[in-house]
Amino acid sequence: MISTENKKDTLFKIKQLIEKTGVTRETIHFYLTEGLLQEPTQKSRNMSWYSQEHIDRLNIIKELQDKQFLPLKAIKSILNNSTNDFDFTTDQQKLIESVKSNILNNKIQSYSLQMISEETGVSQDIINQMIDIGYINPITDGFVNLEDKNLIENWMKLEKLGINNKTGFQVKDLEMFTDIVEILFSQEFQKITGKLNNLSGNQIVDIIENSVPVINDIISNLHQKKVKQFINGFKPNI
Repeated sequence: MISTENKKDTLFKIKQLIEKTGVTRETIHFYLTEGLLQEPTQKSRNMSWYSQEHIDRLNIIKELQDKQFLPLKAIKSILNNSTNDFDFTTDQQKLIESVKSNILNNKIQSYSLQMISEETGVSQDIINQMIDIGYINPITDGFVNLEDKNLIENWMKLEKLGINNKTGFQVKDLEMFTDIVEILFSQEFQKITGKLNNLSGNQIVDIIENSVPVINDIISNLHQKKVKQFINGFKPNI
């Protein structure tokens, strides 16, 4: 067995890679096969070891898929710093170069989970439960992006409002929202890509980035309206 002691960089088993990135074992193997992910840092007969670079690369792939809606061949081109291997249109090449400058050359803003825990009072055990159900997804070990920081803070706000263990609510109840958003995003993505497929890559990205706040506001208002309709129409059985 390969020893990881006295190494400059900590090495990880594939199980730890899955836990830290949320990427499935099958997807990791697929990325290795397709050349999107570099080979393990070290191998033994029964074990492969991965580095922090593998975690960072997996998080970049997720970022490019989730935020930029890029296909894997474009992501591979970005990661390998080459567009020569693929038949990209001029607009697609411009989009790839834009992504390189806006994402890969700039650090993703991150926040320490330990610091968030201390500031909000949300315990590390609760945070781990949030990770387990996919409510938050650390970008690296111990750090999250702004959206996940806000999600943790929102949980604390709900606790103070009475939605907490004392009234029968638990972190796992948040999984309902992650499932709803997953379904919503899937339909939203299909609708947007279907309607905008005649536009250039840059035009699509601009429309998506600028429309997301408006769409979020629409969803929020529709939810508020539905709650008010329920309250106004509620007649208790006495």
